[in-house]
Amino acid sequence: MEIEETSSTKQMSDQVSLDIEKLERCMRREMESLHHLSDQCCIYRVPVQLRELNEKAYTPRVVSIGPLHYGKEEFRAMEEHKKRYLFDFLNRSGVSLLEFIKATETCETELRNCYAENIQFPREDFVKMMLTDAAFLIEYFLKRYFGGWPKADRVFRKQRLTNNIRYDILLLENQVPFFFLEKLLNLSKVGISIVELIQCFFTREVIRLSLKLKNLSEKSFQALHLVDFLRICLQPSNPTPNKKYRNLSTPTITHLHQAGVKFESSSSNCLLDIKFEKGILYIPEWKITDHTETLLRNILAFEQCHSSDNYTSDYVIIMDFLINDEEDVQLLIQNGIIENWLQDNQAVATFVNSLGNQTLVGEYFYFSDLVKDLNAYCKIPRNKWKATLKQKYFNNPWTIISVIAASFLLMLTVIQTVCSILQVD
Repeated sequence: MEIEETSSTKQMSDQVSLDIEKLERCMRREMESLHHLSDQCCIYRVPVQLRELNEKAYTPRVVSIGPLHYGKEEFRAMEEHKKRYLFDFLNRSGVSLLEFIKATETCETELRNCYAENIQFPREDFVKMMLTDAAFLIEYFLKRYFGGWPKADRVFRKQRLTNNIRYDILLLENQVPFFFLEKLLNLSKVGISIVELIQCFFTREVIRLSLKLKNLSEKSFQALHLVDFLRICLQPSNPTPNKKYRNLSTPTITHLHQAGVKFESSSSNCLLDIKFEKGILYIPEWKITDHTETLLRNILAFEQCHSSDNYTSDYVIIMDFLINDEEDVQLLIQNGIIENWLQDNQAVATFVNSLGNQTLVGEYFYFSDLVKDLNAYCKIPRNKWKATLKQKYFNNPWTIISVIAASFLLMLTVIQTVCSILQVD
């Protein structure tokens, strides 16, 4: 019996040994077939934690750009429009389709490396898709730049469609690399730069509706795609070195008001240029519309996936600290800082707070000095006393008159009392 058990144990041991060797070979094949990680990667799927907060903010509605949403049934109707725009771009550019195909084929590997996941498209399908989508984008910008699109144009002649396209092309998962747009436009004979085209688009379509952006010189930056271009336009005009933060507990707008802080809209054309000087908090004007969340959420997602700086994330965090409820929003509206296009002030507070949710704070925080200065100002009792006196007793002309009258009566009473005492003596 013991001999049989020993034999059985040996057989089991041999079987395990054979399984281990097979597993080792299988695992090695899997590792060798892994997608190559490139430092050119710049286009990502939005992390699940962010997508769960607002699925619609990251999902295209009418058009897919690039491979991540390509082939979905809901975007099939736009494929014909994209081919028509490719045809229009060929006519405008004076360059043959064959030349554009060759230009796309030469950078196929570089294009694939820009995506965070392995793109499984066959070479022919990938080149066709990338060329069609990039040409559609360029022609879309050119039509917006020069105007005068024909009556038969089914994109610009349908307001709802063009409104959705305007924001679909600014989603992180709906990007093609910027260098590719630049390459195709430079190959054409249109005679305008891609930077000029996109800045015109942002000025007419994005700034008008929600965000305040600074203009860029063509040599001042190297954008990776349109979302990155938008992120760069939002960066501070004169960025100071980021500092490590010690305390991220910042008084709200209402608490700052109670402590005597005044609020003024800044003339800066950059949202992030928030300053606190001599008891005045200067904040650039911020127009909040239904599309503001979409634009900011995609920039935030890109910063968390890729960017080495987090200026937009830091802006969202500081505004989340400052705005807690509708009273904070009302104060900012009264001082010309927020322009509310949402249904009410509570909607703005909810929007800002939801943006701050899942927004990560890096090791360094751009507004560290601002947080420090605001907290220090609120800790000085004299500031709060002065503010309380002014807000309670001198907040309108009738209150001022009442205080003066009461003071005058009190002075007369004192004088009368003193005179009575002197007469008795």
